[in-house]
Amino acid sequence: MNDQRGRADKIAREIAEVSPLALPQYLAECEFYDMEDTRDVLDRAVSEFEDAGGVGANLANTVVVSLANSCTLLLFKKFHEPTYRKMVKGKVNISQIVDRCLNFQYPASQPSPVQTTSQAFQHDRLRRDASNIDKSYNGDNYRDKSQKTKENPEGNRNSQFRNSQLSESGTAKDITGRDVHARESAPTGADGKPLRSKVGEADHVKPLKLIHEENGSFVRRYSDEADIKAIVNSDENFQLLAGDMNASKGGGKTNQQFIEYVEAIDSASEVYGKPEAQRTDEDKAVLKKLNGTQKKAAKLKARAKAGKLTDDERRELEKYELSDEAKKALLKKQKQSEKFLRNQLLKSGGKTVLMEQIGKIVETLVGPLAFEVRDSFRNGVSHGLGDVNAFEAITKRLWRVLCHLWRELPRLVGDLLGDLSQMAATLFMTMCKIIRDFFGKFLDVVVSGISVLVDSVKVLMTPNMTGAQRGDAIVKIAAGFVTGVLGSFVIDKALNAIGIPDPFSDIAAVLASGIVSTIVMHFFDKLDIFNLKREVRIRRIEEIFQARAQATRDATARFDLAVFERLKAERKQQEERRARLDTALEAGDFETVNDEIDDIASSFKVDIPYASTAEFIQFVRDNERIVISA
Repeated sequence: MNDQRGRADKIAREIAEVSPLALPQYLAECEFYDMEDTRDVLDRAVSEFEDAGGVGANLANTVVVSLANSCTLLLFKKFHEPTYRKMVKGKVNISQIVDRCLNFQYPASQPSPVQTTSQAFQHDRLRRDASNIDKSYNGDNYRDKSQKTKENPEGNRNSQFRNSQLSESGTAKDITGRDVHARESAPTGADGKPLRSKVGEADHVKPLKLIHEENGSFVRRYSDEADIKAIVNSDENFQLLAGDMNASKGGGKTNQQFIEYVEAIDSASEVYGKPEAQRTDEDKAVLKKLNGTQKKAAKLKARAKAGKLTDDERRELEKYELSDEAKKALLKKQKQSEKFLRNQLLKSGGKTVLMEQIGKIVETLVGPLAFEVRDSFRNGVSHGLGDVNAFEAITKRLWRVLCHLWRELPRLVGDLLGDLSQMAATLFMTMCKIIRDFFGKFLDVVVSGISVLVDSVKVLMTPNMTGAQRGDAIVKIAAGFVTGVLGSFVIDKALNAIGIPDPFSDIAAVLASGIVSTIVMHFFDKLDIFNLKREVRIRRIEEIFQARAQATRDATARFDLAVFERLKAERKQQEERRARLDTALEAGDFETVNDEIDDIASSFKVDIPYASTAEFIQFVRDNERIVISA
């Protein structure tokens, strides 16, 4: 349509200069409409939907992009790991940035679903590895093992919390109400060592192993070793507990589970208090659920009711004694701790998501900035900006970049909200025991698939989309996820099985994932389940014709105005010349008549071949077409 506007401008300029005598012929021959016919318009519209280069070109592009990004990250990881970690945390895609630096044009096009899916899975894997959290539980990932130093005289967080709960005299009441002491001042046993039942210890309300089992997938994706250590070792996840009860609770029970553990012992002690002949099948079922330690404790409790325990046995039972008030305190503390951990994990995940948006912002800005620099060096800083000086041109270029960012802002905000919702959904999925038990070791794969749900919801909420467009987009998102899982997990396992070591197996897996995704997407595109191509193609043709019609109307209006102004000015000039000629003829002023005739000839672009009376007479004599009769 720019050609059409340029042609209209040229016509307007020529109308102002053409002779009135030639104007009718010029108007008849003038073609101010776009010279492109209907077939050309249709061909151009259809070509927009053709797969340029076919599946081979898409495959080559996917391989190049994935390989460039993987190899770049690999080099940074080997030679400068701090930069590598920042790049992974910031979700910086080197290949995408380079591509936009070299090829960006206004308006910008978004990455294809194939590339997006492949890159998303690649980043997901890299982010988990960069967290330094092992897939299987490793207490070192969670425990605070700080040593006592001059700067940190209290040592690790366990010691700090315990000391903060003890009074100056070294005594306190633990969460169950029992009197406990610092190890240095605790009563000692026959062996001279402090009785553990009298020593106050810092106990994790929610055990570290359980945190990993429930939230390990979330932690590896959205947190780091330093962050998770600070969270799980906060005062809110500690409680003061007598040493023997802490040992009985162990490293794998929550307060509620420990209460159930003790209550099972109490129920069993009632059974052991009955003669064996009077025990019902229900009683036998109660005993069958107990482990060896519980059975031993239950028998001791049954004997305690008969007053047959030694002092050592009574102390042994103290760790299984919980009053109703103690149970309420334990449950209240667990509820507070779980709420704190959940909020802190969401906060930590939110920080990670915000960091990852940096990469998206960088990708959004680097393209237009590179274009402006490239265009300035190639064509001059003022190219395409009108008659402005260098400072104004730079200002306009920066403004154009900001305008591009403003247009992309809704997409960036949508991505941020989508990523935050995906992060929250991931946390609550990992906390759901039913889901964990059902999917087991494949939970990481399922958690990664939450992105499918989030992206599908974003598609469904996108305005001005038809049902066919929504259906096609969701099918391709799901297909991209399935092939991404295949490439990132199954293929990775196969590559490791044949002996390709890390990190080369990761690179190969990403490439394989991209290739499989490209082929699958190409297949679905050709299949066109929802008949989307025809719908979008017709809509695009209508847009082209509407734009063409509007440009034609604009050109016609400008053309009509130029002709009207020219004819109006010409009519006014002719009326003025006629008046002057009539006046000169009446006055016999032939010199003025000659001047007016010369002026008329000039306006009509007519060249008069004589300048004097003698030349006029000679012109008449020499022109055979002129006949003078009497």
